[in-house]
Amino acid sequence: MTEAAIATTGKAIISVRGLTKNYPRQRVDAPGWAKLRNKLWGWTGRLDDWATLNEGLPVLRAVDLDVREGETLAIVGPSGAGKSTLLHLIGALDTPTSGTVLWRGQDVLRMGSVGLSRWRNQKVGYVFQFYHLFPDLTALENVLLPGMVAHSTAAWVAQGGALKARARDLLKQVGLADRSGHRPSQLSGGEQQRVAVARALLLEPELLLCDEPTGNLDQRTGETILDLLWQLKGKQTYVMVTHDMRLAARADRVVRMLDGRIEGEGLAPAGESGGAGPAP
Repeated sequence: MTEAAIATTGKAIISVRGLTKNYPRQRVDAPGWAKLRNKLWGWTGRLDDWATLNEGLPVLRAVDLDVREGETLAIVGPSGAGKSTLLHLIGALDTPTSGTVLWRGQDVLRMGSVGLSRWRNQKVGYVFQFYHLFPDLTALENVLLPGMVAHSTAAWVAQGGALKARARDLLKQVGLADRSGHRPSQLSGGEQQRVAVARALLLEPELLLCDEPTGNLDQRTGETILDLLWQLKGKQTYVMVTHDMRLAARADRVVRMLDGRIEGEGLAPAGESGGAGPAP
């Protein structure tokens, strides 16, 4: 899918409007009486005042962004630009200080706790840089986790067989059919990331969010993971935060962030990964 095609087709699956995120920061200007008491009695209790939750360090500054259905969107920028924070807010893993996140026009944060949990479980898949696999579970059991969460005991009895078959098929597709009984400590970093990809796709989510999916891998293994993600892409929409310009070069669209704001978008920068230069 070319950028021009996406620009003229494809409805927004996720839209963020005026998204702001501030993280609280500690203020150490203890009042004079507390400092005096500390000197006189050597008191070591808490003296610091804290800013309120909605004050402090700004990480996102009124971000507006549409993610179009079926596209692969890469979010790039220097460390501290707010990329991962934006991704976490899109996936409702965190709440904004202000602004809205819309899923097909519906405010995600107004779904209610049950509706939001169901949405995260069934509509969104997550792939993180550090895998987040459960160490005591096998590869197959880790892949099955979203299905276990999604179903009651009775429903699992009825549908667990089909989900297990899909989990095994996904492990086969990611080249780990013979490693399904191994725990994460018995797998390499690349193998753990492949398990994480299979887990994210178990329930066939409409939106896949990837936070530095190759950031903890060597170049060769990272290329393997990129190839795998593109081979497994069906109708899903991909949003990927990355420093890896090889990944950005494969995306339909690249959004660049700086200091908590979106500063532009286009294709992968020329000379960094073989991609075209930025769109005018």
